[in-house]
Amino acid sequence: MFLGDGFGVVVQEIRSRHSKSFQLADRVNVFGNAFMFSTHLERDNLQQAVVSALLSKALTALQGCVVVGERGLLSEATLLARKALEVTFRLVAVAKSAPVATKYVELDDVNRLGLLKTLKALKGVSFTPEQQRMVDEASAEAAATVRAADIKELQTKWFAQEAGMLDFYNSLYAYWSQSAHTTIRDLDRLVEKRPDGSVDYFRYGPETDGLDNLLCSVIECVLIALEAAFGVLPGGRLGELMALRDEMLALNDDIESVRKSP
Repeated sequence: MFLGDGFGVVVQEIRSRHSKSFQLADRVNVFGNAFMFSTHLERDNLQQAVVSALLSKALTALQGCVVVGERGLLSEATLLARKALEVTFRLVAVAKSAPVATKYVELDDVNRLGLLKTLKALKGVSFTPEQQRMVDEASAEAAATVRAADIKELQTKWFAQEAGMLDFYNSLYAYWSQSAHTTIRDLDRLVEKRPDGSVDYFRYGPETDGLDNLLCSVIECVLIALEAAFGVLPGGRLGELMALRDEMLALNDDIESVRKSP
């Protein structure tokens, strides 16, 4: 349904109904990409390298959110919104503190060790002796590195706290995670019920309820990420960013007034 040749008409209709949100998202994307292509990194500056890489992820998450959102794939857009927020937690934390950049890079050994443990726990998979030797050696090497450097596993909440964004973690992130984990509440909105509470039918098609709120929140995440990046990378245009933030706040006010109207 969502990939058919004639679906472009639906995309145009959805963009038309939510034009303010899509237009602002497009402008923020253009602004962010212009900064990405104009800034430059100092040699051997790990903080700048990590912030730059994370900013690219925030921008592609915004772009992906727009692409699936304009097709009415609201759950999928929510997953990308959650990714944008996760990236923002990490980016802001790294931008605030260079040592956090080192901790973030060191997590690769923790993640690698976890993946190797998962690989070794697979049932019904037979490794050749050579494959088993390679997995065992890689696991031992990763474990030794983690022990020697006393590397701790850091969860998303830790980065949110370091970024000073715990309120975002406890609100938006928690809410969007319901879609990521396919909770029953996330599925419930697909059900149309009869007056007696029994199931009448399941909805399958474009969803746009809450799309403006979603896009506005993702835009806010990316603007926060950009502002943090401006503190580490050269070439940021703070005045233009503040103007985009004012537009975002005005859009949010419009969305709220529509929601509250009878």
